[in-house]
Amino acid sequence: MTSPGGLVSGVTPANILTYPSTPRHRLLTETVSVLQLAERTGQGVDRAYREMLRVGKEPPLFEDSGTLVRATLASGIGNDAFVRFINDPPSKAGRDLNVLLAMSHLRHNSGIEAYKLAGIIQRTPVEAQEVLLAMTDEYNLIEPTKRTAKKPFPTHRLRSDVLTAMSRSVSYRRRSIDDTDQKVVDHVREYGFVTNQTIRRLFDIHVYAARDLLNSLTPVPPRASPIFSIICRSLPARQRLPRRLRQCAFVGSSP
Repeated sequence: MTSPGGLVSGVTPANILTYPSTPRHRLLTETVSVLQLAERTGQGVDRAYREMLRVGKEPPLFEDSGTLVRATLASGIGNDAFVRFINDPPSKAGRDLNVLLAMSHLRHNSGIEAYKLAGIIQRTPVEAQEVLLAMTDEYNLIEPTKRTAKKPFPTHRLRSDVLTAMSRSVSYRRRSIDDTDQKVVDHVREYGFVTNQTIRRLFDIHVYAARDLLNSLTPVPPRASPIFSIICRSLPARQRLPRRLRQCAFVGSSP
């Protein structure tokens, strides 16, 4: 979508989210407002960003060449796994544009810190750090990495349970033993098997996220996953396991 003429004076693609509402035609704006033909001013860009993110798409891209403004909105179907996570259960986090932008970034990147988020949400690093703190303490979505936890602006990553719930919407995997993997290991050691229903109960996630977690623990090819090599070594061969896990149970085990 293109529009002749540049953005309103002072507005750039780098501050379009935070720059005060500045109508191009003030009289027309005031007339429309008085006649109640439109909602409050200054809501359109925020809404475009928010709704694109809430349906699992990338945020809008604005380009200003000086004489032409181009707004690019991704077409097609958004990421359904991200949509399910961010909208279920209903949460204030799913309506917070800054949180949505941070979560969208974390779909493709394993970490984020205040300086990076500041550029994404078009605010100062201090304000970005406040967003990260809310996502950590209030929404329980992210956590600081151990290596950077004592820094003024630590790097944050998705909590292990959140990464599990969002598994099909992220483009990377953390393959070190974390809390989620350890719970699965402990359960298999105690009971000898694990099922989709068990995973849903352990982590309070839906059936598809549980399926993805089980699949992510399956070694393809064998021994590709350090987590599964640990599981395989710790299990007797004859333990009762789901079909996708049974092959792995024999690896490194004695009959």
